[in-house]
Amino acid sequence: MVVKIDLATDSDLLAVNQLIKKIFLEETLTQVTPQGHENFLHFISYISLKTRLIRGSKIWVYKVQSELIGVLEINNTNHIFLYFVQKKYRGQKIGKALFNYAKSQICGNITANATDYALPIYLKLGFVQTGSPINRGGIIVSPVLFNNSHL
Repeated sequence: MVVKIDLATDSDLLAVNQLIKKIFLEETLTQVTPQGHENFLHFISYISLKTRLIRGSKIWVYKVQSELIGVLEINNTNHIFLYFVQKKYRGQKIGKALFNYAKSQICGNITANATDYALPIYLKLGFVQTGSPINRGGIIVSPVLFNNSHL
């Protein structure tokens, strides 16, 4: 079995979009308004992903063979925009491996806005919650911070 973590290229973006869209639409996100739903689908569109890559975001992809299993996007200010793993592969430390690889490639602390579903995952990775839940474009999230001062 060939496992690979690498930076996404333009040719990966449609698969990234499809993976995230499938997870987003299938799983219950309790704190998302209809506007938040629409905003998120626009945020993960091919053109939005491509624009963010051009502007300096890094999107790491985790593949087994050639199948896209997970994705992690960190922008040029070390903020996580997207962090998803296919449901059938969860619990196998794939998300942790993806995060550990990405954090080793960047300098400085890392922030994210965690949904109620993702918050326990971020806390398990060593993030700390830095504020109360807030509404970000129709999605309720909690700000979190990872001290990445290892470099």
